[in-house]
Amino acid sequence: MDFVGHALALHRDDRYLDEPALDIVKRMKLYADSLARFQGGSPYIYPLYGLGELPQGFARLSAVYGGTYMLNKPDCKVFFFTSLHII
Repeated sequence: MDFVGHALALHRDDRYLDEPALDIVKRMKLYADSLARFQGGSPYIYPLYGLGELPQGFARLSAVYGGTYMLNKPDCKVFFFTSLHII
C-alpha cells in the first residue's frame, strides 16, 4: 500500500489513505501509460548527461515561448501578467 501510494501515485503524505480510491486509480493509470510510452525504464525525466541539462532545458523553453533566460545575474522581481490583474 505504501509503495503504490508514494512511489507510483506520488503522494507526499498518508492523507490519500482517507480519500476515495478513484484518485489513486487515475494516478496509477497515468504511471502505467507513461511507462508504456517510454520503453526501457522509468517514466520519470532524468538528465542523461548531468544536471547541466536542466538550465539548458529551461533556456530552450524560454526561447520557444519568446522569453530570455539569463544566468549569473543578480536577483530581480518577476511579474506575472494576466488579462485583468498583475499578480
